[in-house]
Amino acid sequence: SILWAGVIISSFFLIARIWIRIRILHRFQADDIFVISSWLLALANAAIWQAIWPQLYLTIDIGSGRLTQYPANLIQQMETFLRGNYSAYVLSYTSLWSVKMSFLFFFRGLGEKIRSQRILWWCVLAFIVASYAVCIGTLDYICLFASGTDIIKKCSGHRAIWYEYITLRLATSLDVVTDFMIIVLSANIVMRVHIDLRKKLALLGICSLTAFIITITIVRVVVATDGKILDLSWLILFQGAELSVAIIVACLATFRTLYTMSKR
Repeated sequence: SILWAGVIISSFFLIARIWIRIRILHRFQADDIFVISSWLLALANAAIWQAIWPQLYLTIDIGSGRLTQYPANLIQQMETFLRGNYSAYVLSYTSLWSVKMSFLFFFRGLGEKIRSQRILWWCVLAFIVASYAVCIGTLDYICLFASGTDIIKKCSGHRAIWYEYITLRLATSLDVVTDFMIIVLSANIVMRVHIDLRKKLALLGICSLTAFIITITIVRVVVATDGKILDLSWLILFQGAELSVAIIVACLATFRTLYTMSKR
């Protein structure tokens, strides 16, 4: 329900963004496409977790030792969970990185006339794309695509638990670093362009909104990894919150600019 609440709330901001964009510019731009794609992916992510919720709690009960009697179709349920879990990972990473791309393209127009900024923009873009590839490429495919009795062997051992902790922290680090790079890039662009002080401060405020996403990202990994076993329930909760906040922030980032344009 919390995942769906985030999707619904972010949808209002997305609708407002689309309405303002069409009313003022009469067309979509690249950053709009990325935000819309991010919301659709977040919607699909929530739908997947809704579908595999029983299997999720079964997995949590097994990991915590609370389950005293295993269901007859345990292997089938575990396979369902692993396939859904993998799909949710891919969707959530793609959704989150789509928001990063939206921010990147949103600020591209401001600094495209400055050669050094164009070079810096392409460097940040390359790092964001590479970091996304790392997040997807380092998923535990050995466990995620295991079947039958191999699931117990490949997904419950020390290697699987250790690898899951490592990849989660790696993905979180890349998430934070890329957000920080976007803040630095956008702030640098805003400081160098020739616009009046009030607009410059407004755009700098937009840059700082990314700090909210970074905060949720850090809280997510700290809470989820606070124990010997990864707490999937907290991980999913904060992951959904991060996606929703990221989409909302991306929408808020355009409101001030579009409003200013409408007053010209």
